[in-house]
Amino acid sequence: MQSILGWVLIIFPGILYIGQIISSINFSLAQKLGLQENTDETDHLLQRAERYTAYWDLVTLLWLPFSGLLMIFDYSIWPIVGLFGGAIYIDTAGREAMKILSFKHEGIKVAPPKTA
Repeated sequence: MQSILGWVLIIFPGILYIGQIISSINFSLAQKLGLQENTDETDHLLQRAERYTAYWDLVTLLWLPFSGLLMIFDYSIWPIVGLFGGAIYIDTAGREAMKILSFKHEGIKVAPPKTA
């Protein structure tokens, strides 16, 4: 079971990490793939914030896949790394939600009108 969960922690957060790599290297490609918001439908400030967030995510979102790798190879430190990685994911989700809510509150375009 530990091995299966390890693979889950590598694959699913790994997909998110790959998306952030694409966003960091080629933001327009990320927009075409639907990973980032379209420039015509969102404010410039949101675009800048999303780019910088993608850069920071390259540092912070690697911990959960790393924990999965430790699980597969049965290193005893994996629970600590997994706890650290899980805390980062919860914190990141909350910060993103609050960022978008504050942008909306200030009248910044954060999405097309039908999805906002």
